[in-house]
Amino acid sequence: MHTRETVLEPRLLVVDDDRELCDLVARFLRGEGFEVECVMDAAAGIERASTGAYRLVLLDVMLGRANGFDVLRRIRATSSVPVVMLTAKGDALDRILGLEIGADEFDLLETLAAGAGEAISRESLVQRVLGREFSPFDRSIDTHVYNLRRKLGPLPDGGDRIVGIRGVGYLYACSSRSS
Repeated sequence: MHTRETVLEPRLLVVDDDRELCDLVARFLRGEGFEVECVMDAAAGIERASTGAYRLVLLDVMLGRANGFDVLRRIRATSSVPVVMLTAKGDALDRILGLEIGADEFDLLETLAAGAGEAISRESLVQRVLGREFSPFDRSIDTHVYNLRRKLGPLPDGGDRIVGIRGVGYLYACSSRSS
């Protein structure tokens, strides 16, 4: 019996009721080779996220009258698609609640993308993303990078989006480099 593995296209879903923010995020992600769909309300977000057609969902915590955490719970009832919560609040309770429900963290992607093309040290990533002092024996940032790489997938030409720089840290690649 031959089974065929399903390979998802690099499609992302943005669920946010702020049209300007949706447009900005979509424009950035399209520039990185992703196909992006934006929906502006909770019901449409739940329906689209549950189709299995997306590699990643970016979900706003504050969706007008809807609560993003409730939306995440409803998505998790039918789908294991990776979900990154977008929030302007960012307090510890919101982060913990989102992670417990099944969200992925967003700070690592934001930090790497903001410095696209430049190597960022592991020490700096630990301080900025995890909010603690760096310990050379702590490999948790490497685990977060591994998970993010897996969720984002490769560049359209097959190169790595996040490149490890030995002895330094990580770099978000703007495009694949020629050897």
